[in-house]
Amino acid sequence: MSLQELVAEQLGALSLRDDPDTVEFVVGLVEEESFESEDRRSAILGMLEAEEDDVTTADAVDKLLEETSIYQDKVLAARRAAEEAEAAAAAAAAEGRGGTQYGYLEEETEADRLAREEAERAPDKALQDPRQMSKKQRKKALEGVDLLALPNLNKAHVDAAEKQRRAASASAAQAKKARDEADRKKQKDDEKRKLEEKRKKAQKVERKA
Repeated sequence: MSLQELVAEQLGALSLRDDPDTVEFVVGLVEEESFESEDRRSAILGMLEAEEDDVTTADAVDKLLEETSIYQDKVLAARRAAEEAEAAAAAAAAEGRGGTQYGYLEEETEADRLAREEAERAPDKALQDPRQMSKKQRKKALEGVDLLALPNLNKAHVDAAEKQRRAASASAAQAKKARDEADRKKQKDDEKRKLEEKRKKAQKVERKA
């Protein structure tokens, strides 16, 4: 059920005016975060042209605002749960793309490919991994070579995977932040526009009265 449907249902159930203009006016007041509860109450009573001593209408408006507040709390909780689930899914996907198992890559990454192609090229004492050679080849290849200068290929793979995972996570977080900011801006602009429309309508009602 949408907020508009809830307001229309509550207005009808409480025997209050439930025409489309009234529903839209009430929804705008409820969605405007800058309004206090008392401000909303006074505005709705004014829209309904209720007398100050009309306790029945005042109680009905209080009930309406209570129901809309409960509804908005539920919507907010659901939205937060969805955002947390989305963030968790994005993190899991990023980890899956660059994930490791026991310190080794599950899939060939760019670092894997470069290392494999390097190993397949002509022997190079400074770059070949001695673990891939026979004892005789290793002895010959390591003649005059500084062992500490040999690359740790496994560590390079792991570091590259971790870097890729962090970059993916950062990218996903940045994209989510941009979407959230755009959504908040759009929502705020919509609320301002609706509020301005409601104020104009309220002014027309006051002038008619």
